[in-house]
Amino acid sequence: MINDIYTELDFLLAPVYFVLIYLFVRNVQGKRIKENPLYSYYARGMLFKLIASIGVCIIFLYYYRGGDNIGYFWSAEFCAKMMTLNPKVFFSVLLNERTHENLSVFFNSNLCCPDYWKDSQSFT
Repeated sequence: MINDIYTELDFLLAPVYFVLIYLFVRNVQGKRIKENPLYSYYARGMLFKLIASIGVCIIFLYYYRGGDNIGYFWSAEFCAKMMTLNPKVFFSVLLNERTHENLSVFFNSNLCCPDYWKDSQSFT
């Protein structure tokens, strides 16, 4: 279930994205360090932020085996599938019309239901 979230391609592309982001940040740092000396910490701060975010993802995936962020991902994936199957119901749900009729379309499409269907504040 958790393994459905990532693929081998994610593990191959993650280092590429990591390096591209870091190079971009170094470029920004080099251009702006003259106008503001605090930019000397910019690349190190962003590097720490990237490593910390990867660490949080690993903790939620392997230690907790889920969590709110995984639930939001599954709900978003679910709604994306619904957009291709029934755009009318998708836009109805998007406009906050979470009725039983709309939910029944999800079940009839063998999609199951989004985790945050009942909570209007979290469904967005």
